[in-house]
Amino acid sequence: MKTSDENGDVAERGDDVLGRVTAVWQPGQDRTKNDPPVRKFSYAMNGTNAASPTAPPSPSRPPATTPTP
Repeated sequence: MKTSDENGDVAERGDDVLGRVTAVWQPGQDRTKNDPPVRKFSYAMNGTNAASPTAPPSPSRPPATTPTP
């Protein structure tokens, strides 16, 4: 799915067969030229709750860390 803002910049997202977001590309990235998405999502079922998205940290942003005492 592609969306554009008032400046004409286009962002794109990938969806799975259930319509859930699986990847996001920001304006300036070209999905057709194999640019990597800025975010990827996967979904897991645990048998008791609804599906929950899990997103790995973005390559441009390291994961948050908790300081150790």
